[in-house]
Amino acid sequence: MINLIVNTNHGLFSNVLCALSALHYADDNNMNLKINITNNRYTNNNENTFIDNWSPYGCTFCSILDEDKAFLYQNLLEKYDIIRQKDIDICKDFFKDIDLTKVIGIHKRGTDHYLHGNFIPLERYFNSIDEEIEKNNYEKVFLITDEEETVNIFVQKYGRNLIYTDSFRSTDSRPIHDYSFKHISNKLFDVYHDALKLSLCDKIIVTSSNVSAFSIIANNNKFKYIDTDIIYK
Repeated sequence: MINLIVNTNHGLFSNVLCALSALHYADDNNMNLKINITNNRYTNNNENTFIDNWSPYGCTFCSILDEDKAFLYQNLLEKYDIIRQKDIDICKDFFKDIDLTKVIGIHKRGTDHYLHGNFIPLERYFNSIDEEIEKNNYEKVFLITDEEETVNIFVQKYGRNLIYTDSFRSTDSRPIHDYSFKHISNKLFDVYHDALKLSLCDKIIVTSSNVSAFSIIANNNKFKYIDTDIIYK
């Protein structure tokens, strides 16, 4: 039996992907596992997060996924039934009147991303989106982001063809996990459901982010990184 305890106040998906990496190791070695993840940024009183049914993991997760790695981790999600059906249903219901084969998804991370590497100019996002729209006849753009200003700019660019959620977003340079919430777990489910919704799109445009990585493996859909030239730390 391996007991994995993850007790850090990093980003949510930093913890999640650490656990998933450990699951890969344990699964390969036919080991029994128990995981306990606590993160005071997302839960009260050190309670377990929504992944308390996971088997554990403890390695560094790769920053850039390729198709083989994405497929491997998606199989683990399915094998151990990690993503709860009720969360999948919530996310599918969000798109109930939309043909997802006509939707290009994008994750634009802002706020504290500069701590890891240079910000990507918005024009690069727009160019990548427009290229996919022209090539694959996408009709809608689904955006997840941690910045309210980014939503406003994307609305100006894509108008009624833009889809976005009502998740809480930063209105200044602070990352969302630094805000105070009356019900702290709300911000956990905001980013979790946003990432799952992104995974349902026909193709997603992503950056080297743990949120993006989870979206890729949640559905193993088509994806394109637009920041492979940036060295992150």
